[in-house]
Amino acid sequence: ANYYWLQDGLVLDGYYYTLASVITNDESGPEGFKFRLLGVDLVKAPIQGGIPDFARVIRRKTPLCAYGMLFGSAFLVDGEYIYIYGYRDADSARELLVARVEKQNFENIETWEFFDGREFCPDMRRAVGVLQHVSCEMSVTRMGEKRYLAVFQYDTNSWYVAYALAPSPWGPFGAPHKAYEATEGQLCASAYVY
Repeated sequence: ANYYWLQDGLVLDGYYYTLASVITNDESGPEGFKFRLLGVDLVKAPIQGGIPDFARVIRRKTPLCAYGMLFGSAFLVDGEYIYIYGYRDADSARELLVARVEKQNFENIETWEFFDGREFCPDMRRAVGVLQHVSCEMSVTRMGEKRYLAVFQYDTNSWYVAYALAPSPWGPFGAPHKAYEATEGQLCASAYVY
């Protein structure tokens, strides 16, 4: 049976949105990782009484899990744009990727643009990594004028929470700084911190 692994969410025009990872069980994986990623769905639910009404959810498949990339780990609403963060597993470390779309076009993924290292373009395949050593679970927050903070688990499965700073939502990000060590992972071999 397939299930959702929720990523970040946002509220826009009376709806809750998330780009949910579609997951299935896979007993061939190592202990703690007996699952497999199948894709990413756009999930939309109306806000009723201040909370999402999941009984009226609308979902649809997206092309946001392709070419070794996945988008939807984090959202940042900044000005007229929504920035959508994702990742790619590179040779040296997992890399942060950036897409953006004007707020009114969020559901129209064909209008999204992907940062290619110089500018935003419509071709997802041209997206480049803007920060190394990130994790699937992360956030990017505006910290004032021209100051953005990315927070993530260093190298996905380490015991460290790290951060990096940038002057824009797409970077350039400085080197990651380890800010906290979660030593609970030392308790036993099957303890995972993230």
